Amino acid sequence: MKTPIFPQALLGTGIVPFGDLKISVASPTSQYGHGVFEGVRAYPASRGGMIVPALRQHMARMFRSARALFSDFAIPITQEEACESVRRLVETNDINEPVYIRPSLLIPVACTIHLEPVEGPKELIFSAYAQRSSRFRREGLSCIVSPLRKPHARVAQHKACGMYVYLGMASAMAEEAGYDESILLDQDGLVAEGTYQNIVFEKDGVLWEPRREGRPIMPSITRDVVRCLIAEDMPGGREIVPTDVTPQTMVRADSLMLLGTASEICFARKVCLDGVDYQIGSGEDTPTPFVAAVRDSYVRFVSGELGHEDLLVRV
Repeated sequence: MKTPIFPQALLGTGIVPFGDLKISVASPTSQYGHGVFEGVRAYPASRGGMIVPALRQHMARMFRSARALFSDFAIPITQEEACESVRRLVETNDINEPVYIRPSLLIPVACTIHLEPVEGPKELIFSAYAQRSSRFRREGLSCIVSPLRKPHARVAQHKACGMYVYLGMASAMAEEAGYDESILLDQDGLVAEGTYQNIVFEKDGVLWEPRREGRPIMPSITRDVVRCLIAEDMPGGREIVPTDVTPQTMVRADSLMLLGTASEICFARKVCLDGVDYQIGSGEDTPTPFVAAVRDSYVRFVSGELGHEDLLVRV
């Protein structure tokens, strides 16, 4: 299904028609996936205007990704200018509905056949896509533990363009097997994350997540927001405990959330491990009361009803 794209984009800080953006088929980005990107959402605010949740945090992660993966990957604008470009993108397209925004830092021209992305100009492109909430927020996900494993943490903790080839393979393999989503393990056989979501699960009243330090798990901004909401805005002030999670432990969870900017707050109703389907919680297409409460808090957060103004950018 083709995702509708808003007509105006930004190239750095300048407005250009989306159709005028060009990238060479011989560029290092096209040939080798040299580049980084971010996924940002914007939502209508409850009292008018638009809200971009955690925009500064998203831009900081993109700049970290570029510098960590490619030491010579010079960024043509500052982090503050990148945030302002996102604001201008929303304003220029007169956006008043939920959208997904894709900042992409690319090498657009043919400049080298070498693997090292040290030559050529870099461009930071901002584009917006109409994207309403996934049906899986309502119905729940059927998941399968993928035979593919996450690579080294140096790569997997950053949003590099080329890295998403194997994640797309994992997603396609899940669909071919009759499931909605893959869950990937690391090289040690421990649970890492979904194809593009962090994992938080509940067992016997305790909230757990795979330990992230030194492991191939994306530092999820949505997960950080949810951690804040659970601790500060939901009854009980609960904490999420990091630990090494085996797939055998995960499939016996009482509830299992998959958290990401694009997917928002999804939940798994079953997980297939070694050919066996394990029911998560009731196994029904309705979230547990706790997951429903987390999603309600998240919806109120992105609409600006819970405060946390330090995490919001209003347009």
